[in-house]
Amino acid sequence: MSAAPKDSHDSGRGGGQVVGSEPSYAQSQLDKSTSPWYVPNIDRLLIPEVRQWRHDPESAARMWEEGGRLTNTQCITKARMKTWKDTGWDGKDIEFMDDGDMVLDFVVTRVR
Repeated sequence: MSAAPKDSHDSGRGGGQVVGSEPSYAQSQLDKSTSPWYVPNIDRLLIPEVRQWRHDPESAARMWEEGGRLTNTQCITKARMKTWKDTGWDGKDIEFMDDGDMVLDFVVTRVR
């Protein structure tokens, strides 16, 4: 799950996950892809003192676009929502999740 620092801001307002991910942007290589994932809709078992953002495919793409502007890089993001069954993960890995919870699976490829 992706969690932003306590004092950060949501994507779209500058900061948060974007600022926390700047080293990832800066160290990424042209024509290389990364495949992070976010659990976008957990409502329980959260750490209350840490802000956490839930992304959908569009907001994840905006976050990576914003990071590219901050680091003078550019990425193409392809994302989709997956059910737990789609992930193929072991049931023990997801036993804390509720029916209907999904994972945001995406691939980010740096192009500049």
